[in-house]
Amino acid sequence: TWSAEILLARVNLENHPGSPRSHFFYGNALFQRHQRAEELQLDEQEKLQLAITSRYHFEKMHEIDPRDVAPIVMLYQIDSVFFPAMPDKLDWLERLSQLLLSRRLQAADYTALLGLIDYFSHHASSPDRSRFVAMVDSLILRYPGSAELLIFKYKLLSDADQTPSEELFGLLARAEEINPGHLEIYPYKMIEKNKSADRAAIYEAAREWMQRDPSRRQLPAIRKVFNNQ
Repeated sequence: TWSAEILLARVNLENHPGSPRSHFFYGNALFQRHQRAEELQLDEQEKLQLAITSRYHFEKMHEIDPRDVAPIVMLYQIDSVFFPAMPDKLDWLERLSQLLLSRRLQAADYTALLGLIDYFSHHASSPDRSRFVAMVDSLILRYPGSAELLIFKYKLLSDADQTPSEELFGLLARAEEINPGHLEIYPYKMIEKNKSADRAAIYEAAREWMQRDPSRRQLPAIRKVFNNQ
């Protein structure tokens, strides 16, 4: 049975067929259903149909608005995982790289790029991973005041075991200098200090975190970090 989210997205698409966002929400709802294929006990035919249909709507969104980051990110992931042997396959990552040269980053773009970071965390051996790291480096140069982009690079490099902890910690230190109120910095500082078994530094990072977060919104995350020590 279809979820209420998918049905709502489909009704919205039927009412607004020319809206790129309507195509995105419906395509994404189908993609998320595909991601739950094992839980939902979907057969191979159902999974293939979901991949094809979600791809159609992301491509439709891209046709309507070729300067939107989100559909390019989704098309790259779908084609890489499900249709790697597609004839005349487009280089979506190159298309994204060219777009980001002239597009001013918006909040939704950060969310889309975070999806690519998650993708590469599960496909660390992908030959495209280094291309995406270079893309993030270019964005850091364009937006030197963005702590978020430095954290993006940290997340990318932390998935690679060969990255020295000093380099990773340096990214976090730069992010903290730019925006010390960015709460995500501190658990990562704790993780890096834990690699060198520096207990005092771990607790210092926790203290800094809690000083920045008096409402304790991040308390579940800090507990998780300590539970993993």
